[in-house]
Amino acid sequence: MTKITIRQTEHIDEIALLDKVCFPDDLPEDFSTQMCWLATYQGEPVGFTAMRLEGHPAPSITRMGVLPEWRGFRLQRRLAAVCVKAATAHGFEAVYTYVSVYNTASLRSLIHAGFMPYACEQGWMQLGRWTKHKPIAERHAKFWPQF
Repeated sequence: MTKITIRQTEHIDEIALLDKVCFPDDLPEDFSTQMCWLATYQGEPVGFTAMRLEGHPAPSITRMGVLPEWRGFRLQRRLAAVCVKAATAHGFEAVYTYVSVYNTASLRSLIHAGFMPYACEQGWMQLGRWTKHKPIAERHAKFWPQF
């Protein structure tokens, strides 16, 4: 069994480097005001995630990347769970993120992690997840409408 460790980090240089590898065609993200986690295997970075707490009614997972050779180990689900746990600890009821509609592997992984698609615009699927179990009657458009 592969032992991957996920830890919160303030070393945004490591995160920025992984971001460039995982998203070579995207503009660089500013991680200085975000909570960041680094996934490592035997001390070597294999993935990361970043979440912004401010500016929205719910925290936003702004980036989540796994190196190509480490995809398929359900690491994205674990990274998403870390973000949900942190949002819960900060008193938030929900977390959301955006994923390209063409990134079906990521969409599938996030749905398995409990995220629900609720909007789609200009090639991006928006997904959200409650941080705590809510009865169906309470899952209305507090943060997002039903899709």
